[in-house]
Order: sequence, then C-alpha cells, then structure tokens
Amino acid sequence: MIEGEISQAPFGVRVRLNKEILKIIRLDPHVTYIGRMPENHIVLDDNKVSRSHARIVYEGGDYYIEDQDSENAILINGTKSQREKLKVGDQILVGSHMLEIISADESIQPVSLNDQVDLHHDEEWRLDETISIRTGALSQGKVGKPKSETRNTKSELPKLHLTLKIGDDVIIRDIVLDKGKKLKAPVKPGDNALFIALKVGQWVLEKKIDLE
Repeated sequence: MIEGEISQAPFGVRVRLNKEILKIIRLDPHVTYIGRMPENHIVLDDNKVSRSHARIVYEGGDYYIEDQDSENAILINGTKSQREKLKVGDQILVGSHMLEIISADESIQPVSLNDQVDLHHDEEWRLDETISIRTGALSQGKVGKPKSETRNTKSELPKLHLTLKIGDDVIIRDIVLDKGKKLKAPVKPGDNALFIALKVGQWVLEKKIDLE
C-alpha cells in the first residue's frame, strides 16, 4: 500500500428521512458521491436533491464534505457551507434527508456501486452519461425538466414483469422502469436485446438476453 493511502474509511453515514433510518454505510476510503442518480454511492430519492449533490473526499488524513454546486446546497450542523471538515456527530442536511457521521465498525458494510463511476471524469461527464426514461423513450440527462415530466405519463412508462426464483423463494414483481444509464458498449442498429443487472448481496450478476 502506498504511504498515506487507507484501505477502509473510519467513518460511516447514518441516513435518516424524518425519524426513520434508511441505511447505514461505511464511506468509500477516497471519495463518496451523494446525489439523486444511481451512479452515486449514496443515492437519495428526493426531488430536492441534485443529480450529483455533494461528495465526501479524503485529503491529508481528514475527510471533507463538499457541495457540488447543487441547487439546494447542504447544511452542516444547521449552517450552509460549501466545504467542511467532518467529525463524528456531524449532521448534514441534503434535501429532506439527514446524514449523520458515525464511527465505523466491522458491522457496517462498505459503500459499493453497481457500476463504478470513473472518478477521473468531472461532474458534467457523469450528468451526460445519465438518462431518464419518459413515455417509453430515452432522453439525455441535462439540467432542466423534460417536457414529458410536465404531463401525467406514468402509465406510459415501460414495465417489466419479473419472476425471480432463489432456492425455494419465488419473488414476483411488476417493475416500472423510470431511469437508467447509457451502455458503455455500442449497440448495433436494430439490436433488440434485454440487459439485466441483478444485485444479490455483494454480487452483481449481468446478462444480455437477445429477444429475437
């Protein structure tokens, strides 16, 4: 290990909405992204939260939280701040969610991503690679609200009927697809296929299924 590097972060985050604890995770040892879109480490389903709202970075032996030029900013212990050094007990308001910094122990799972973000690219790259699905079509994730979001089009969103069998357990769900990401590999014109990424515990299973 290179001098100055760490393998695990000593801090975790307890995420609350009102009085309910939604999740408790260990920070990434280097950088933890917080936002509304699924490529973030800490994903907050909140209209007051920007796509990439804030990040927690490790610098010089300490962790700092930084606002990512979000629309609604962040409040650290009740005070609006662009950047602040973190300590155990700090409370960070992001949208309607409260993030409390806690001391990490072995029972706290480290943060993970289904598809690791390339941290060498800037925020604009990540926004460009994000897509939203409206009325069954894909629209580029840009600043502003798509026209289709101003209409009641929930019934037009694509839906997947899923039957999943794991051992003796059978799970049946109807899943409405309302967001996604660009494929890294190019898709041939006319290619009709279903790409599945299934997370079970710490495993992510991926499969391409040709539909023709």
